[in-house]
Amino acid sequence: VYPIYARAYGLATLARLSLPDAMEGRWLLVALVHLAGASMLLFNGCILGWLLCLIGALSGVLWLGDVLTQSAYLVLCALSALGCAMAQWRGRDGFLRDGLPVAIRVVTVGFYAWAVIHKLNRDFLDSGTSCANGGLERLVSSSRFVEFSQWFGATLATDARAWPIVYVAIELGVVALLLRRPAWGVLCAAMMHVPLTIIFAPSFALVMASGWVCFFRIAELEALGRSFRHWWRWILLVAGGAWCVSQRLFFVGRWSTDPDWCIKEGLVWILVVWLGLTIVRRADAQHEGDFRGPGVWLDRAARPEKCWALVMGLLVVANGLTPYLGLQFHHTGAMLSNLRIDAACHNSLIFPLGLQVRDPYVRIESIGLAPGPTTADSVAYIQSRLFSMRALYRARRRWCAKQTEALVVTVTHGGRRVEVPNLCAEQGWPFGLPLPMRRFQATLPRTCHQRCIH
Repeated sequence: VYPIYARAYGLATLARLSLPDAMEGRWLLVALVHLAGASMLLFNGCILGWLLCLIGALSGVLWLGDVLTQSAYLVLCALSALGCAMAQWRGRDGFLRDGLPVAIRVVTVGFYAWAVIHKLNRDFLDSGTSCANGGLERLVSSSRFVEFSQWFGATLATDARAWPIVYVAIELGVVALLLRRPAWGVLCAAMMHVPLTIIFAPSFALVMASGWVCFFRIAELEALGRSFRHWWRWILLVAGGAWCVSQRLFFVGRWSTDPDWCIKEGLVWILVVWLGLTIVRRADAQHEGDFRGPGVWLDRAARPEKCWALVMGLLVVANGLTPYLGLQFHHTGAMLSNLRIDAACHNSLIFPLGLQVRDPYVRIESIGLAPGPTTADSVAYIQSRLFSMRALYRARRRWCAKQTEALVVTVTHGGRRVEVPNLCAEQGWPFGLPLPMRRFQATLPRTCHQRCIH
C-alpha cells in the first residue's frame, strides 16, 4: 500500500497547491518546497519528500493564513509518515508498510467524525439557518436548473426541513462504514463529496481521496486497478456524462472563470464511477478483491502500530477540541457547520461554554472615527460585528490611515471592558500582538441566528 499511498498524497498536494491562495506571490517559497516534496513522493516515495511536504503544509497553516481543514489533514498525514519512518530507522522493519495505513485510517476517520460533531449544534439542525440548506439553495438556484424543473427546484430549496438531519446521518454513515466496511465507506464518502465539490470545495475530495487508499487491502487495490484497465472506456463515458449534465445545470459559466474547478469536479466524478462500478460488482471476488472484509484495522495491527495510531488519534482529537477551548476555529472540520463559539451565541449541543479558556472575539462598543459622509454607517457596521484579534489588528491599520485625531475606542474582550484613549498611538494597542496563523473567522455578526455561518 505504501508506494500507492505516497503517490496519492503527492497528487493530493498538487490539488491543494492549485487553489487560488497558494498561487499568490507570498506563497512562492513555501509552494516550491511543498511541490518539491510532492514530486519526490510521486517519483519514489522517499522520506525527504514527507519532510518537505510537512514543512510546506505546516508553513501555510502557521504563517500564510491558510484556513483549510484539508491542509491540517495533509500536515497530520505527513507527520504520520515521518513517525513511521523514524520507527523504521530505529530497527522496526516494515513500519512504513504496516503502520502507516493504520495511522492514516485513524486520522481520516477522525476528521470525518469531527465534521459530524461540529454540526451537532442548534443552527445547523435548524433548516432556516443550516449550511446544508444554504448549499442546497445555491445548487438549485442555477438558472438552468430552474428552467429544467421549477417545481422540483423550489421544493428542494424551500421545503427540505429534513436536509440538515439527512446530511448529518450521511456523514455518520460514512464514519460507521469506514470502521466496519471500509471499502463501502470510501464509496459513500466519495458520493458525499460530489455536491461539496460542485458547490464549495474543489480540492477537498481529491485531498481526502489520498487517505481512502489506506482503507483498501492489497487484493482490493489490485482489483481496482484491473477494473480500471478493463472498464476505463465505460468509466470515462459515464463520469463524463454526469460531469456534462452538472456543467449544464449548475453554476453555468464556471468553465470560463474557474476551469481548474471544473476539471477537479470531473476527476471526482471519475472516482465515484470507478469506485462504484468496482465495489458494487465486487470485482474478482475469487481473488479476494471482494470489498466485503474489514481490511487492516486496529484490532489486526501489531502493538507498535497501534501505539502510533493512538498518538495520531490523540492529535486529531486535540485539534478537533480547539474550537470549544477557544484556541482556534479553522483547520478542524468546522467550516460549513454553523458552529458558533463566541460566548453570546455558543450553540454546540455537546460541548458546554465552560470548556472555553476565553472568548476569542473582540466586541467594539464605541469608536470615534473621523467625521465623514459614511462615518455613521461604518460605526454601525463595526459595532454590529465580532472581530478576531488578527482581523481587528488589520482593521486598525486601515482606520488609522484615515484618522487625523485620536481614535477613541471602547472594547470588550474575554469579559473585560477596556477603554483605549487612542488606538492609533504607538502604544495604543491594548492586546498582545496576534499570531500570523489565522485561527478564527475574521468577523462575525453579533446576532446569533444567521444563515450558514462558517
